[in-house]
Amino acid sequence: MLWLRVRFRALRRSKTTAMTARAVNVTILLLLAFELSTGPASFLVGNPGGRWLFWLHRAGGLALVVVLAWKVGIAARSYRRRGVTTGTALSAVAGILFPLAAGIRSSTGVGCRWPPCWSR
Repeated sequence: MLWLRVRFRALRRSKTTAMTARAVNVTILLLLAFELSTGPASFLVGNPGGRWLFWLHRAGGLALVVVLAWKVGIAARSYRRRGVTTGTALSAVAGILFPLAAGIRSSTGVGCRWPPCWSR
């Protein structure tokens, strides 16, 4: 187990796998713009020929998850350097709980009173 931990630290410090904070932020911005454009577009495509757009949207989402792994490292380094205050702790908790609750609500339909949800 110790060997694995040492190996993981070596990978984290390697310059070949590291991205700068600016590169991570720009990548997240571009991926979010891509997702926000392909999401409604894939919603508007109503035929099976537009399947490729769904796959592009899915690939962008997976890429966003991978880049967010780098962002977690950057945020953790910032918290270590500046310390955790009440405001940063609350925003971190809200940033985790709100999307989690929205995903659970969206997947289960609990409490949905909007007309498209009435068909469930």
